[in-house]
Amino acid sequence: HIGTVTERLRLLQLDSVNVAVRAHYVPLFSRLGAYPHAVLDDAAWAPHSARRPRMLVEHWAHEACLLPAADWPLLQSGAKRAGWWRHYRELIEAQPTLVEEVLAAVKEVGPVGAGSLERMLVGDARPKRGGSWWNRSDVKRICEYLFGAGLLTTGARVNFQRLYDLPEHVLPPRSEEHTSE
Repeated sequence: HIGTVTERLRLLQLDSVNVAVRAHYVPLFSRLGAYPHAVLDDAAWAPHSARRPRMLVEHWAHEACLLPAADWPLLQSGAKRAGWWRHYRELIEAQPTLVEEVLAAVKEVGPVGAGSLERMLVGDARPKRGGSWWNRSDVKRICEYLFGAGLLTTGARVNFQRLYDLPEHVLPPRSEEHTSE
């Protein structure tokens, strides 16, 4: 039933605010009634296999959302507005090797959170930033840039923390079908 609903809706927006329940659970509840949230979590973040491919994948479509894994190539086709990454340009120009280091580390240990990546790549020497949840480190910002560019995706989530992984480790091979259409 979740597959039928997500095929019809095309995406479920993710939101960290959870006054009653996280936003991505609500559209399914409104269409299916009460259901175990673990079913949606498994469809989106459980390890996949050839026998049980991942049904949903996380990506920046408009906002962070879950969408059918078969739609992943559509978002990699150049259909996304160019220039969305402009806020990351200065960081990438200032630290050009950080992108390669992040990708290499994720390939080696993924799925992995940005905090763990930061400890691996720069250690605990970085001064702690107080304040806002949005006051992100350079490593986290690079992870988000790579996530938006489709070079990383979400391998899993733990307590809503995104654990980054390479798309080829997460997406079923069949998700490449749309590229030739």
